Amino acid sequence: MISLGICSQKGGVGKTTVALNVAYAFARRGWKTTLVDLDPQGSVGLSLSENVANANGIAQIVTGECGLSEALIQTRLPELSLLPVGHQATKIFSKHYDEIVRGSALYAIFDQPPLQAMDLLILDTPSGLDGPTLGAIRVSQHLLVPVQAEPLSVRSLPSLIETLEGINEDGIDVSVAGVLLTMVNTRIEESVALEEEMKTLLPEDVIMPVSIPRSTSFWQASARGVPLGLLRNSPPQAALFDQCASELEARIGLLNEDSDEEEVSLVD
Repeated sequence: MISLGICSQKGGVGKTTVALNVAYAFARRGWKTTLVDLDPQGSVGLSLSENVANANGIAQIVTGECGLSEALIQTRLPELSLLPVGHQATKIFSKHYDEIVRGSALYAIFDQPPLQAMDLLILDTPSGLDGPTLGAIRVSQHLLVPVQAEPLSVRSLPSLIETLEGINEDGIDVSVAGVLLTMVNTRIEESVALEEEMKTLLPEDVIMPVSIPRSTSFWQASARGVPLGLLRNSPPQAALFDQCASELEARIGLLNEDSDEEEVSLVD
C-alpha cells in the first residue's frame, strides 16, 4: 500500500477537488484506492453528499465508537472507497490532538487489513502544515502539493519545500512527489506566466507537467456531488486528472507488475 498526502500551506487552493478527482482517476486506472478525509470540516463529504458528511469515520474509529470496516464507504466504482472524517471531528480531534499529530492514531487505523489491501491511500487534509495535516504527513510516503496560480503562493514555494524537507529531518520519511498549479486563469496572461516562474523556483522533476485551470465545471461537479469524470458530459478538465495520476504512478512507485514487459506488436 502506498500513501499519498494532499497538503498545502493555505486554504482555497482546490486541495479537496484535487484529492477527489485524482483518487477517482487512479481508481479508473484500475488501482484499489481509498480516499481518506482528514479535514475536521469534512470537505470530502461536503463535496459528495450529506450521507457521507454525516457518516461515521476517522473520529469515531479513534474514540472506539465504530470499527474501520463499519466506517469505510464503498462507491459505485469497485476500485474506489471512502473513509470519511466522521461527525464531531473538530471536537474529537482536539481531545486526541497529540495522537493525531504524532500519527499514532492514524497508523493504528491504516495498518488494518481493509486498508492494507489497498494499492493507494489518498489523504485529504486541512490547510496548514500542523495539526491533522502534520499527522497525515507523518503517515504519508509521498505528498502532492496543490498551489494556487497567484504570485504570493508561487513565490512562497521554496519556503514550503524547505519546511517539508525540515520535517524529514525529524525522522519522517516523506517525499514531495509533485507540486500542482491550480486555478490557472488561461484568459489572464499573468496567471499563465506563473507556470514559467514556478519553473525558476523549483527543480523541474518536482513540478507536475499538467496544471488545473479555473472552470465552471468544478462548480457543476461540486453542486452534483461527483468527480468531474461523472458529469453527464465529461469536461476536458477531467482528462487532466488522468494525466496527473499517470505521472504520479511513476513518481510514487505505483507500477503494474508487467510494466517492464516489451510492447506488443499490433499485427505481428
